[in-house]
Amino acid sequence: MVGGALPRILQTLLAAPLTALLEKKRMAVLVHKPNHDDQLVWKALIEAGQITPVVVRKYSLEDAAQALLYFGEGRAKGKVVVCMEPPMASR
Repeated sequence: MVGGALPRILQTLLAAPLTALLEKKRMAVLVHKPNHDDQLVWKALIEAGQITPVVVRKYSLEDAAQALLYFGEGRAKGKVVVCMEPPMASR
């Protein structure tokens, strides 16, 4: 996922065909402009327990570099979380 300034996004889009060839990854563009109503829908779904984020790994702040390396591999199938405090046991 890439966000930020337009030049950065364009750079990523121009590199997409090469990335797809070399790394066997497919890239697509998702354009979304969040608005207040959308955020309220997400909030209601989360509070109702209808959606739950999938956390695949938790790292302490001291291990943030390892978290970025893991995330950068592109194989995470959920959220990679860096905790400001020591991670609590999974529920």
